[in-house]
Amino acid sequence: MRKQCDAAEENAQTLNTKVAELISQLDICRSQCTQLDQEKDMLQKSLDIVKLEKNALDKNKVELNSTVGFKLFINFVCIIVDISLKFLLQLEALRNNYEKLQKTHNKLQKLCDNLEDEKLYLQTELGRISEDADLK
Repeated sequence: MRKQCDAAEENAQTLNTKVAELISQLDICRSQCTQLDQEKDMLQKSLDIVKLEKNALDKNKVELNSTVGFKLFINFVCIIVDISLKFLLQLEALRNNYEKLQKTHNKLQKLCDNLEDEKLYLQTELGRISEDADLK
């Protein structure tokens, strides 16, 4: 009976350690999610600015059509479009990373919840065993 009690206490301590580790990992994931959200927002703002600039350039295209600098304008627009595409690719990569982190977060949360449930069960069992031992 005493061995069972000791084993249950060891199991409870091991579970407490695992729960603490998982909580730490969960906090790291949350921090990374927050950072990715901030980076995504910054890229989205940059992309919006580039789109506004491109729209302004498109409006000026008609005027520039009749000038010698039209080739320069075309090159500039190509650069803007290239930058916009790079921003879109980065935004998509961030979105994918965010989704992966969310999935990892959910898995860790479920694991943490399961460990908490198991901890409560073991604590209940430990209490019951202790009561049984006290009664004998």
